[in-house]
Amino acid sequence: GAGGGAQVGFLWDGKALSGRGTIVKRFYRLRKTNQWEPERLPKLCQLALETGDAVLKVYATFYQALIAGHEGRNDEAFAKLKEAVELGYRNALEIEEAPELAGLREREDFKALLDGLKRDLAEKMRADFEGALERGLETGQKSPPEPWARDLKTLGGEPFWKPGRATWVAVARLDDDRLATYAPVLEKARKRVAVGLVLYEYYPLDERELRQARAWLERLGVAEILVAVVDRAAYLPLRAQAWRNFEDSQKGKQRAEDEEEEVFREMFPLTVLFDARGAPLYSIAGVLEPWQADLVIDAFAKIAAAQAPPEKPAEPEKPAEPEKPAEAAPEKPAEPPAPPKEEPKPSPPAPPPADPPPKEPEAKPAPTPAPAEPPPKEADPKPAPEAPAKQEKLEKPEEPEKVED
Repeated sequence: GAGGGAQVGFLWDGKALSGRGTIVKRFYRLRKTNQWEPERLPKLCQLALETGDAVLKVYATFYQALIAGHEGRNDEAFAKLKEAVELGYRNALEIEEAPELAGLREREDFKALLDGLKRDLAEKMRADFEGALERGLETGQKSPPEPWARDLKTLGGEPFWKPGRATWVAVARLDDDRLATYAPVLEKARKRVAVGLVLYEYYPLDERELRQARAWLERLGVAEILVAVVDRAAYLPLRAQAWRNFEDSQKGKQRAEDEEEEVFREMFPLTVLFDARGAPLYSIAGVLEPWQADLVIDAFAKIAAAQAPPEKPAEPEKPAEPEKPAEAAPEKPAEPPAPPKEEPKPSPPAPPPADPPPKEPEAKPAPTPAPAEPPPKEADPKPAPEAPAKQEKLEKPEEPEKVED
């Protein structure tokens, strides 16, 4: 009969088949066991359509497309596929890989339908993820749980938590290959927030296992990140928090009854965002896609910045004391400017000394004769002979020294 959710159902193989999830599982089972005959999968589609349930109509129409494709009726298969997508079927991967639809893959209308579905799905996935992240962080800040493992130590025995710092923690199993895919996310996150890695093991690691763990982390390139190991008892509170966040993120989505549990099992690595008190605010299961990592880093970095302890303001530098002006000396009366002194011109270099020339004898001036007495009138006066001037002996010049050959 008509109804919604768990109440919808009908008789199948003489028994009541009720609930959307149960009916969708039966679609899947009949397909996997190749029950294509008219009384099996085609009949199940018809009964599901007769319930009038909108969700079952989506699945029944999609399986009708698979039935037509399986029988080689490609035009009908494409028409039913297009109808299912318009009704709300969004599993692009199933459409792309279904062997029953292989005859449609080279058709341009099929390619266009699939490309459009992938774009719409990516936009919806982003909106769903961003909404769940915003709601989860808001709820976690309003009603944070108790702090978790505040005495946690690293592999080196140091405190795992940085005082007053919100911390991004990845929880993983030792030797989990998915951590290699997650390592770049950790490296990107640590540029903006405090980051740590918690390895979950059932039993404490011995020295040999610790050495193996360090070597493994070094190969992954996360050796510089703070790493701790916890047992099952310490891990269970994180698992409970992850389950609550997962349930919140799935609200409003159309899915089969078993989808929640199946997806949640794919949980490692688990991203847990802790506030500055060490309380887990929000968690996300699985390896983050690059666009998801960017959204989480941006949102968590704002919380971390708001909760970070205030930095001590730098002491202002003391301004340099102004230099005291020198006391001016009493002014003296201005003196008239002195005439410019002529700088002596440099004398030309003296020539090398030469032998002095012989001195000429100096002539001794003759004495002035006394006036003669007037001669007697009768006799002609005879002039008196002048005394010859005395010649001084000439000094013989010094002979130059003989230069020995």
